[in-house]
Amino acid sequence: CSQLVICENTRDLAGRLNALCGGAIASAVQMAGAVSESVNPIEETLSAKFSNSRRTEFLAGRACARTALLELGYPDAVLTADDEGVPKWPSGTLGSITHTKGLCGAVMAKTSDFFCLGLDFERTGRLSESAAKRVVHPLEADFAKSGPYAPTILFSLKEAFYKAQYPKWQKRANFQDIALAVNLKKESAEIRHINERLEELAEDAGPFHFRITCSDKIVIALCAVPVVP
Repeated sequence: CSQLVICENTRDLAGRLNALCGGAIASAVQMAGAVSESVNPIEETLSAKFSNSRRTEFLAGRACARTALLELGYPDAVLTADDEGVPKWPSGTLGSITHTKGLCGAVMAKTSDFFCLGLDFERTGRLSESAAKRVVHPLEADFAKSGPYAPTILFSLKEAFYKAQYPKWQKRANFQDIALAVNLKKESAEIRHINERLEELAEDAGPFHFRITCSDKIVIALCAVPVVP
């Protein structure tokens, strides 16, 4: 992560995420403790049985998503969930929520602009050696050895990919199903190899675009497939 800019506060983190997103994707970041209750009783009901920490993260994530939706012109959105807990977005939109140890974020976009969208935050260096072995594909071995946070970067990029694809294809993929080529200088990555059972994703949607950065010891990974006019 030494090649990436390390920022020191949530405002800087939000700025880094916004820079990754570009103009067509709205984003928001905040600490979980900043939200103690939901503006909507449905969300309060959805989180009623959660532990206190899980509940605050849930509500903060929903708050981030609403902030991003407001930027897109969707005020007062009620964000329910399906049977698996996947958020249900307002018609014409898609998005992704992430949280890690009290830090929450969300990205939202219009379905006319993007086919799928995924966001992930991870604390740098969070993976144990055994966990890293499960994440790193043989084709990624050299990159994984390039720095202490490289396995976490791969982990976060793959999490963003799985979050992007799941609402549409419901593929329960594992970390070895894809191999990524990461370019830290360009803050980007691309799929180098994909398991044949996931090939339909690329056939249906086209190339998956990855962006990656790190701020305040947080890895930020974004995965998206733009709609081609």
